[in-house]
Amino acid sequence: MRELDIRVPDFIIPDGMIRLFYERAKRLEKGSIAELLYKHTQLPPVLERVQYPPPRGPTLTWFMDHLTTGSRNMHLARLLAKQVVDGFELIPVQDRASFIILTAAHGFAVQARALWERYAQGRDRDVVVGNAAAMIRVVSLFSDLISRTRKKVDNMEVGKDDEAEGVESLNREYYEQQLDVFSEFAFRVLGEFRQSIEPLEDADHYHLTALARAYFVLGRVSDGFDTFKVILDRKEVPDTHDINVALSAMAEYSPRNAAGMIERMIERGVSPDAVTFGTVLHHSVVHGDMDLVCSLINRAQELDRGELSLKAVAALIRASVKMEDEDKGTLKTNLRRAMGIIRSMKDMEIVCTPNTGKYCIFASLHVDEPVMAFKFWDMLVKAKTEWDDREQSFQRRLIASMIRRHYQAGWLSRDRGMLMLGRLREKPGRAMIERTE
Repeated sequence: MRELDIRVPDFIIPDGMIRLFYERAKRLEKGSIAELLYKHTQLPPVLERVQYPPPRGPTLTWFMDHLTTGSRNMHLARLLAKQVVDGFELIPVQDRASFIILTAAHGFAVQARALWERYAQGRDRDVVVGNAAAMIRVVSLFSDLISRTRKKVDNMEVGKDDEAEGVESLNREYYEQQLDVFSEFAFRVLGEFRQSIEPLEDADHYHLTALARAYFVLGRVSDGFDTFKVILDRKEVPDTHDINVALSAMAEYSPRNAAGMIERMIERGVSPDAVTFGTVLHHSVVHGDMDLVCSLINRAQELDRGELSLKAVAALIRASVKMEDEDKGTLKTNLRRAMGIIRSMKDMEIVCTPNTGKYCIFASLHVDEPVMAFKFWDMLVKAKTEWDDREQSFQRRLIASMIRRHYQAGWLSRDRGMLMLGRLREKPGRAMIERTE
């Protein structure tokens, strides 16, 4: 078929043949062969001559699933989603929510919105608006868009001249309009879903937890907590994943309220995991509430003999000192917080692992802080791994090299530099030796 289409002048494959091919590929679970044919139909020279149809019926969603989760060919998946939207391809009723989930889960916001709006009306609308998974996916996608757009607005700088300032103003206005559009749609999806399951007192557990999660994702903490109260009042236990999503949103505004919810979980027989404690710990540190940090670590230790607290704190520290997409100022602040947590744990005779120390050392060196790197090495690595271990030797050399450089630049006193190099058993370097002599 591909050879004929390329080599024979004016040859066009019948639409029925194309669709039959896709259907047979589905029957035999040959997604890769269907992908080859679809890729051919989307080549620019082919599109100039003819618009071949996509798969239809149940084969359409099967093929989208293959492209997004099978071969992970996001380019073709986006083209397929666009073709379905632009060509008003009919998605079977039973597959509409699944297709929207696939588009939203992989970031195809324009197509996900268009399909949701197309099928959120008519007699079968509840198949889409009342689907909890579709609602969560769409709301999460647009919540992310809202967050990224708001960040763009916040990071905009005023131009130095009138022309630049005018462009900046236009950009800001555009992004603020986008914010309104994204927010209006996200809350519409959430509102339609809520309407479809009301009254909430009679809604099933799965739908209620999904509604609560969506509220928290969009920052409507009180509404989300009210929805959880409906579940708790019925003596039902929320899913741990849902609770962690809820706590993350709640802790961002009030870590102490989130800590109170952990206690309610324990009373209801729900065992908090490392993610639960790590989430609330993180926001406690951000809020500077070290009393709450210590309290949470103690509570975790009581519940799991210290193992859970170690996991939670290690996860928190690793997450907070990741070097990707993080400006150096934020990373320095997070490292200081991590140092405070580690010292608090040491006072309670809970000791973090050398692996946690390694993360903190390299993050400290990344932000040009050899003193902080030395402190993490001294607390977490020095006595807990073999002195001649290759990894520890490498860490000591890196720290020592930066200490010498800071001394030569005049950023570090000789006495302090010599003290740290002595502990590291590293040579001070010619400049420091000459100064000593």
